[in-house]
Amino acid sequence: MYILLILCVICYIFYTTKSLEEEKKGEKREVFYPNGKLLARAYFNKKGEINGIEERFYENGVIKAKIEWKNGKIKEIENYYDNGNIKSRTPFVNDIIWGTVESYYKNGKLKSKVHYINGIEKEVLESYNELGEKEKKLDLDSLLNRKNK
Repeated sequence: MYILLILCVICYIFYTTKSLEEEKKGEKREVFYPNGKLLARAYFNKKGEINGIEERFYENGVIKAKIEWKNGKIKEIENYYDNGNIKSRTPFVNDIIWGTVESYYKNGKLKSKVHYINGIEKEVLESYNELGEKEKKLDLDSLLNRKNK
């Protein structure tokens, strides 16, 4: 009888924990390519807002993008090349680009860092060649002046 009681308690704890995790993640929705491969997966809270990590995939199954959501607002987007290497990482505050945006070459080496405040480029850019070696710093004003000439 004692063993039966312990098993019931363990089952209850497992069920409750699983239910809380599912409730926290929300309703999972998936979309598929015509070939049956997964195109996208996201979780929605009770209000119908995306919450958690949304994933998008290339048709070959490799991750294309990870978008972190919190209560319907984007916190960060990571884009990937079709070889699985990261392409860019972009932070957001209240759905506006805010923070350091990192871009990468297809070989995985860092390409550049650009700092944004309230959706506007603000700080000195750092750029790197495909070998990962730092190139000279370019400020935004000099870049804009080159474009206008």
